Amino acid sequence: MRNLIIVLLLCAIESHLTAQTFRFIGAGRVTYDRIIGKEVQGANKKEYALQFNEKLCSFYAIQNIDDHPYRLTNMVFNRENSTKILHIALQFSLQKFFIKDSLKQIKWYYTNEFRSIEGYQCRRINGLTADSLYVIAFYTEEIPVESGPCLISDTPGLVLGLVIPDLNIQYWAKEVILKDEKIAPIRPERQGTINLSGFAKLIQQSSYNVSQLSTKNIIHTIIY
Repeated sequence: MRNLIIVLLLCAIESHLTAQTFRFIGAGRVTYDRIIGKEVQGANKKEYALQFNEKLCSFYAIQNIDDHPYRLTNMVFNRENSTKILHIALQFSLQKFFIKDSLKQIKWYYTNEFRSIEGYQCRRINGLTADSLYVIAFYTEEIPVESGPCLISDTPGLVLGLVIPDLNIQYWAKEVILKDEKIAPIRPERQGTINLSGFAKLIQQSSYNVSQLSTKNIIHTIIY
């Protein structure tokens, strides 16, 4: 009887610690290097951060980066995990915009390739977005969060590496901190919201001479 009580106590302690661990690794912050093309002495490298918890994910540039081809500044991506709705707050042509759209679904194909990123064992999956953009992701099951750079979704774990060959863009985690932090939700102001396609058409009609680009290409540039 005594041995049974000890076993039950040990099981209870293990269950409690496991629950604590899962709650802990369900929230944190990842810092990524975003690399465009071939890195030349860091000139094409920028830092981005992903914050995540059970309710919300937020992705943004660590510094105000004003090198976007359409001069989109102060851009912040938020995602409500329960509904998979994407919110984007940004400035364009000195005006604030709030974009609301459904998260783009990705069909993933698993591979047997693995690599270590920041001490986490990551598995490679190849993906195809609904608008036929090919992406490569490396996710870790050690952090069971369905997110990553650019708020990609439908992955079995947190994505620590993302490669988009057609756009010549890469994201690689350089720091992972598992700590619950407050994430500020994006709240539209009086002018309300616009969807991604509507905002892309607005850019096409602007004075930035991008009318020859398709709305799909503009959306890819905004998101990735």
